[in-house]
Amino acid sequence: MALNYPHQAFRLTSGDSSERKLEFFKRILEHIKQNEEQATSSDNLLSIVDYLVEKLLLPENISFRLYQMVYRLQQFFCTRDIDCELKIFGSVGSGLALKDQYDVDVYLESLSNQFSYNNKSIPQLNKYLRDLQKLVEANENRLFPLGCRIELITHPKIRVPLLRIFNDTNFGRVDEDDDDGDVEVVSIRCDLNINSPFGVENTKFIKFLCDFEPKFKAMAILVKLWARDFLPQSLEIKLSSYAALLLVIFFLQNRKILPPIRKFIQASPHRAYIDGYRVDFCTDISRINFKKTQEQTPIHKLFAGFFDYYTRLDYRWNRLSVFEGRLEAKKHPVFNLVLFDPFEHTHNTTSQVKLREFVERMKKTQQLFGFV
Repeated sequence: MALNYPHQAFRLTSGDSSERKLEFFKRILEHIKQNEEQATSSDNLLSIVDYLVEKLLLPENISFRLYQMVYRLQQFFCTRDIDCELKIFGSVGSGLALKDQYDVDVYLESLSNQFSYNNKSIPQLNKYLRDLQKLVEANENRLFPLGCRIELITHPKIRVPLLRIFNDTNFGRVDEDDDDGDVEVVSIRCDLNINSPFGVENTKFIKFLCDFEPKFKAMAILVKLWARDFLPQSLEIKLSSYAALLLVIFFLQNRKILPPIRKFIQASPHRAYIDGYRVDFCTDISRINFKKTQEQTPIHKLFAGFFDYYTRLDYRWNRLSVFEGRLEAKKHPVFNLVLFDPFEHTHNTTSQVKLREFVERMKKTQQLFGFV
């Protein structure tokens, strides 16, 4: 079933006002609501997902260009005797990158001992990255004809050092049907690391969940848009895109729409480890022991329910476990949100998120969108 949406175009840019962003978001939710009231079939759900993908996510041709850029960088490294594979992870890797968001995360996997993940000495990692920086800068004109800027990021609040490459890229004509139209040149930020393989595995799982459960993909897109456009900068920086997706997973687990992550791992026939943590998961749905709810809650109601749910939890004495799909008691009360990675169990993905600020933002969103 095709969605019956009005044809007038509306698109946001990074410079739009808060009022316009709110209007844009409300119109999307209203369009979803109107079509869900007409039909609640699985085909209609897939049509809604397709609509959100087309309206909000980075187009496939742009994603393809980003992959091409990273592949060229990999080929260049290999010609300089750096035996490696560059792997895209994060939003671009999972297919959940929003429009006008040209940031790509890249993990350099060494195929030799030259850049070894097992060597976790930060000074040594910094030296490796500085060597790469000098190499790229010396070949800037060849790699990035429109120019680039490179910096080493070693801020103590980031988990691993990064080589950040800003470069301008020609993405072709703004209107592909207009041969005489303007050429679109955008600025891309590429964050390259050599010591964070968990991101690659997490991305594989998020991408799988998008195929496993369409409601997750729809909610993931909407929550990512909310996090980008409606979180104050102080909280947006602390609540990563990945942590926001884990919040979506935990919410859907407690609505009996998604199973605990533990079930995916336990059903996996092949084991894979990073630092002693299992990172494999089963992709054969028939092997997952999970009874999904038969309740057909519309997407627009799930989105409203997301914010209501996170205003009601007892965070001080409980942590959120997407691995188990439930709250787990803490030994001591804390004032930060605790949401551990389902694979790297000791990593609290929300360690910088203050409970009061988080809950207040959830309540403010409810008021802003008229959910209460």
